[in-house]
Amino acid sequence: SNTTNLNGLVGGTVLNFTLYATDTVNNVRQNSTLFSISDSLRPAASTGFNSSSPAIGTIVNFTANVSDETGLLSANWTFNISGSVTKMNYTLSGASAQVSNMTALPAGGIVNFTLYVTDTSNNVRQSSTLLSVADTIPPVINGTLNKSSPGFQDVVNITFNLTDETGLLSGNITHNMSGTPTTISFPLSGTSAQISSKAQISCNGCVINFTGYAADASGNARQNSTVVSIGDFMPPVFNAAIPNVTIPEEGHNATLNLSDFITDANNTDEQITWRATGNSSVIVRINQTTKIANISGSANFTGQESIFFLATDGVFETASNEVVVTVLNVNDAPAITSVSPASDPTIASQSGSQKFNATFIDVDSGDRYNATWFRNGTSIAPSNASNVTVANLPTGRYNITVIVTDNASASARHEWALNVSSIVGGGELTSNVLSLSESERENATNVQVNRSGYGGIDFGSNILNFSGISNLEDAFNISRGLVSVNNGSFPGVNRSATIVMLGLPYAKMPFIFVDPGFESNTSGTLCLDTVCTNVTYSPSTGRLEFHVPHFSTYYTQANFSNGAPAITTAPKTSAKTGLSYTYDVDASDPDGDTLSFSLLAAPSGMGIGSSTGIISWTPASSQIGSSNVTVRVSDGNLTDNQSFEINVTKGPKLAIEEVDVKVDSKSSNNLVDGDSISRDAAPGSKVTFKVKVTSLFTDEEGLDINNVQTDITIRNIDDGDDIDEDAPDFDLSPGRSKTATIAFNIPLQVDEDTFDVDIEVEGEDDNGTTHTDKAVLTLEVNKEKHEIRILNAAVSPAVVRCEQSATVSVNALNTGEDDEDEAVIRVTSQALGYSAKEEASVDSGTDDNQFDRAFAIPLPKDLNEGSYPIDIRTYYRSDRESDARSITLEKGECVTTQSTSQQQPSAAEPAVEVVNQNIQPAPAEQPSVVEQEDLWQQFRESRSYAIALVSAIAMLTFLLVVMIGLAVARFLL
Repeated sequence: SNTTNLNGLVGGTVLNFTLYATDTVNNVRQNSTLFSISDSLRPAASTGFNSSSPAIGTIVNFTANVSDETGLLSANWTFNISGSVTKMNYTLSGASAQVSNMTALPAGGIVNFTLYVTDTSNNVRQSSTLLSVADTIPPVINGTLNKSSPGFQDVVNITFNLTDETGLLSGNITHNMSGTPTTISFPLSGTSAQISSKAQISCNGCVINFTGYAADASGNARQNSTVVSIGDFMPPVFNAAIPNVTIPEEGHNATLNLSDFITDANNTDEQITWRATGNSSVIVRINQTTKIANISGSANFTGQESIFFLATDGVFETASNEVVVTVLNVNDAPAITSVSPASDPTIASQSGSQKFNATFIDVDSGDRYNATWFRNGTSIAPSNASNVTVANLPTGRYNITVIVTDNASASARHEWALNVSSIVGGGELTSNVLSLSESERENATNVQVNRSGYGGIDFGSNILNFSGISNLEDAFNISRGLVSVNNGSFPGVNRSATIVMLGLPYAKMPFIFVDPGFESNTSGTLCLDTVCTNVTYSPSTGRLEFHVPHFSTYYTQANFSNGAPAITTAPKTSAKTGLSYTYDVDASDPDGDTLSFSLLAAPSGMGIGSSTGIISWTPASSQIGSSNVTVRVSDGNLTDNQSFEINVTKGPKLAIEEVDVKVDSKSSNNLVDGDSISRDAAPGSKVTFKVKVTSLFTDEEGLDINNVQTDITIRNIDDGDDIDEDAPDFDLSPGRSKTATIAFNIPLQVDEDTFDVDIEVEGEDDNGTTHTDKAVLTLEVNKEKHEIRILNAAVSPAVVRCEQSATVSVNALNTGEDDEDEAVIRVTSQALGYSAKEEASVDSGTDDNQFDRAFAIPLPKDLNEGSYPIDIRTYYRSDRESDARSITLEKGECVTTQSTSQQQPSAAEPAVEVVNQNIQPAPAEQPSVVEQEDLWQQFRESRSYAIALVSAIAMLTFLLVVMIGLAVARFLL
């Protein structure tokens, strides 16, 4: 026998006890007994909730983790909400599980959540959790009124229906009809109730607010308001008749205080508004704040008119009695209704003329009137004339007066101040003719008339006669989109010219109209291509330019017709295998439409950017030969095609892949052989080339290209000679690229032309084979029409001490397109009181296009120490500024020292004592300006001239003595 402990065994476990018995001769017998362990342990369970204190309307999540050693069989959640029991059953297996769910809590109170878990041995575990659900929902309240539009003294019944799930506690009804709130309270119970109240309307035209209030047992409350507007059933009442009114005509009036004639039981005086009716010739103005009516007659009306006044309180309107307004006649003076010119005119002396016009009337029936004209008090026209013309007057100022008088001696007058001048005024217009004398204006050339921001007229070499023109605005009008010349009054300015209009708003080329009248733009016709020639327009700047053979008025209008796009670039027709081929297709559209690009025909592998128009392609060896390409641009309606042929040749192993060029600050990128540099250069421009060089050897071929040289030559640009630069050598590994950078300065002396730029690269591979590639670009040099540059400017000495003069040297160069017959250098220093100019005639191009000038500036004897700016400017056509430079003259301390061998002054040369004074700043008054023709005379008469002359003689004498001494010594030796 023996014992064993069965603790720790799981229920349902089966134990097999077997006995073995053996005798002395080894006979064995066995006997087995089976024991089954029973399961009496309940499952384990733990529960959890997302909220321990939920409120009505919230969602509660509940979860249970259950386990059992012998295995789970089932589980359910049971809960009771508002008397409704809910069971949620789950079938389980295994030793552990999780059961969870959620439910809404629509009502308050206590909810019991119970979990039941059963294992496979039918052992059951029960777990309960009580949740208290808080009530936070206020009652529901709705109100109704038995009358939707009650009136004064009506009885209204207001009813409110109330509900609450947890139970009502109290309610009340409040209204403000009497001005003081009135409240009726009601105790309540249960989940629904109805409260009501009656009231008689005691106000007229007022607004009443009926408010219902409900509270539940949980302390939640809600209110609901119904607003009622009480109709006004009592109109305004006139308590007195409004009297008739009599007033004189024009400028006289009568007033009535309308508040004196009206009462309204329900509205204050401020709430009444007024209007008048029946008046057509009588003017009635009512101030709605003061209720004052102002009554007057309309212009020139006399007689009677009946009117009525109407008062309204917003609901009712009441009319007054008939009010008769009598307007008495008063004699009116004649009236001058229009005059021309509208402002005081200016005409040219002797040859100018001016017509004055006046229109006049007398509104009084039967009146007679007479007009008289005067110049400085002297009659100048026949009786009752409506206009007068004055002409051929000497320079001066004249009063031109017209007086109109009726038979009652009432009169009207208008006066002009006529200015007769020999000087032409400009107003907002500017012109080089303004600086000419009267005789020069009769034979003027190279005339330009401009208005800043609007445009101008350039008459070129035509000869114009400005006789009779005292003000440019009498003969010219330059406005936005309009240029006009008064060739009818001033035929001497009717010449061919170039017109420029600025600031135009059009997205594409506008229509140009021509009108025969001065400043007229109402009866024009389209300007023919044979009349308006050389027309150009820039939508980005709004600048329109065209040439006309004669003058009248030219004006513009928007062009709304749809125009077809146009491809504006020339195609690239050559390519090399292994190298990227790109062609940037540019197109313009007169309407500014968005353009799209496509390929109608193209070799394999070629593509185009639909919005950019950039064609990209890398030809393969199998594509050597000709390939046809057709590219299309479309504005969505109209199209333009371009067809071309690309010749593909075998590519080099050392290739110029692309070139980027920067001209001053503007770039032109991704250029290849045959391209033109899109940015123009100017004299003195800095042009930088960045050449991308690529090895087309593959890694499998494994050959480096060594000592790659890059050389760039600009042909014939330096007065017929080339300029050449190269970049440092470099090596290239297979398939790699490097960029060589080379910069040039364009010569200042250069012709306006297009120049070839030759780019060549050369290198040697590891096998000793030389590889080269070439590309040719074109560079355009453009010059300003007029440009005179200051190359150098200097003052000598740079620091003056005891000297009485300084010299300014100026070197200038004509870098413009035209020869300049009236080139000017002007040197000015207000601080030194100096101004002078030098003229020259210089050619354009590269020969005879420089000139030098020196200016001697005398210095005041009492010139203070300090810095003195000197302004240098160049001009073409005498007065049109081209370039400017500023230099500085430094004035230092003037100190004189005596040497030990100083010679005593003779009687003929008195001693000069120089005292170092503490010089004060120069006075504020500027020294007068000295013209150059007086400078040398002043210098020769100055003390400095005498000192300089004596010093020069002494120096020559010293040199002569030394030379004689050397000669004698040499002879003796």
